[in-house]
Amino acid sequence: MVPSGPDTAVYLPGGLIVMNRDLVEDTEDPAVVAGHIIAAAGQLRDRDPLAALLEASGIGTTFALLTTGEIEGDVLRSYAEALFADPPPRPADDTLLDLFAAAQLPSTPYAYAIDVTGEETLGLIEADPMQGRTVAPILTDAEWISLQGICG
Repeated sequence: MVPSGPDTAVYLPGGLIVMNRDLVEDTEDPAVVAGHIIAAAGQLRDRDPLAALLEASGIGTTFALLTTGEIEGDVLRSYAEALFADPPPRPADDTLLDLFAAAQLPSTPYAYAIDVTGEETLGLIEADPMQGRTVAPILTDAEWISLQGICG
């Protein structure tokens, strides 16, 4: 969780998923946050985050990684800032629906969080893999309130 950033979660090299704390603070449903995490994980199917970092940072960073096994902190910070300023596009609905189904989570709360009218996310709403099924709670109310308290 970071104090500011994009209105979605972003997958960074090293298996990190970073999101603006407002995503947790401003929603009542943990399924929305879970949806953002799933969408960030879906970014992996479109593009390897390390390959994107190396392409954006240039041959010098690639050479440094190959020879030292490390990437300078300034390079990582600049790349993260660039990602926050221009986050990757949302993965395709088919990709997201597969991931929601695998996680046994509903896609509808996430879809409405992205677009309150549901027009841009109609595919995620109509094909929700958990539609008509009983969904186990993601977090208890106490756990959710605790998480929101940590972020605030």
